[in-house]
Amino acid sequence: MPYIFHSNNRFTLIDSSTKYGVFCQIFASSHGSKPIQIHPQHTLSYSAHMDESGKLYVALMPDDSHLHYYIQEGNRFKRYTLVSNMNSSYHLAAPMIYTLENTPYIIYLSHQANTDTYDFVQENLFQPQLTPLMTCYTEPTLIKSYTTTSKILVFFVTYDEAYHLNAFEICNGTISSTVYLTTASPISDYSICIDDDVLYITYVCELHGKYQVAYFNTQLNQITLLTTTQYPCAPIVFCYCNFIWINAIINSKLQMLISIDDGQTFSLPAPCSLQNNIHRCYFLTHKTSSFVGQEVYACIGSSLKLCTLAMIDLPRFHPNTHIAPELELLLEGFMLSISSAEEMPIAPSSTPQAFSKAHNLTTSDYAATSNHSISSNYPASSKHFTSSNYISSPNHSVTPKYTTSPDYSATPKYTDSPNHSVASNYTDSPDYSETPNYTTSADYSATSNQSSASNRSATSNNTQASSSNSMDAAKNAFMSELSGWELPPRI
Repeated sequence: MPYIFHSNNRFTLIDSSTKYGVFCQIFASSHGSKPIQIHPQHTLSYSAHMDESGKLYVALMPDDSHLHYYIQEGNRFKRYTLVSNMNSSYHLAAPMIYTLENTPYIIYLSHQANTDTYDFVQENLFQPQLTPLMTCYTEPTLIKSYTTTSKILVFFVTYDEAYHLNAFEICNGTISSTVYLTTASPISDYSICIDDDVLYITYVCELHGKYQVAYFNTQLNQITLLTTTQYPCAPIVFCYCNFIWINAIINSKLQMLISIDDGQTFSLPAPCSLQNNIHRCYFLTHKTSSFVGQEVYACIGSSLKLCTLAMIDLPRFHPNTHIAPELELLLEGFMLSISSAEEMPIAPSSTPQAFSKAHNLTTSDYAATSNHSISSNYPASSKHFTSSNYISSPNHSVTPKYTTSPDYSATPKYTDSPNHSVASNYTDSPDYSETPNYTTSADYSATSNQSSASNRSATSNNTQASSSNSMDAAKNAFMSELSGWELPPRI
């Protein structure tokens, strides 16, 4: 998967292809620079990181017995060898390079041949010191890392009578582990986002030959079923403008979903404006903004644009960004109104169970499944948020065992062209001209007003009710205007 870093008003791309090997490319204006080769061989086992000063670090494995890393020095990358296991007694995988407090580290998975033990180990690159972190007795798959300013979390999937999404965290020298999700269906993909220590997870489960995309709200212990697809859809989740966004490949198009109520409900999927040359990428920026996340979809060619963000680029990530000041003022005002409302204490009745009781909902209003271990009751859906958006698991039974699912690569294959620059290595997807259909603002307002009225009636604090009422009015007015907008022309 490519890595994109944003620093000093430019994008830096770290990628790998059969023609250029592992390379670096700078996008400072409307066109990319000539690629700088880091490693001559193409590999899928690599990771990259940029520290706060803008220095780049790259770790890669040309095979499962060797681990190299590169540190940027001016316009070149200097190579170092961390592991060279000539007798192949250990098999290495999943290199992850990062920095904490200006010190670079590498974490990787080590599997001793002919054993059932898999060890995550860490090494300090300034003071060589090997530190065992965690041992697994089933093979970890779909390994990802998430770095903040003070800690790193490593996520992975294991199978032991059920499928588990696990993570261990390193913070101030202390290691802790957590199982975030358990499901009887194979987890084939997932994406995570951490905002103010709140974890957001979207994931894909295989079920009866289909792929179910779901969102797990860790604050409410609520699982929301978003959609079902015929093919792997490679979802990502991020926070932007105080909303939760999900992008996924649905019906051969990059589509987006948005939640304005902290992930309790989501909109229906709608096609994104950018559809050509799109790739799922890791993304890191040290610029302070409302964007929080580590994965994006990007349109990569002669220029580089972040899908979804490029259309409403309030942080000015992209060079020569132009946004109507009226739209920018409206969005910023709406963000401030949401932040103000979130400072109020939560009413005791503002839970899914209280909502259900207030509206006399029964079990027939819910779609149930026993595949997930998170259980809760969810409110009945409106026309805008269909009933399939909610799932619950009243029991914790485990369905028959599934074999481990293959790891689906979300990055499209690249084709090589000897007569073109690196930009031509990316294949083009067809251009889509249709505009997404939005449900009417009245449908959305009906749901929002019903939920808000229920919550306000259950609290005895008049001040909270008044503020909540103002917040609902702001949301309804905003969505009413939004329903009449048209998307910008596709690029």
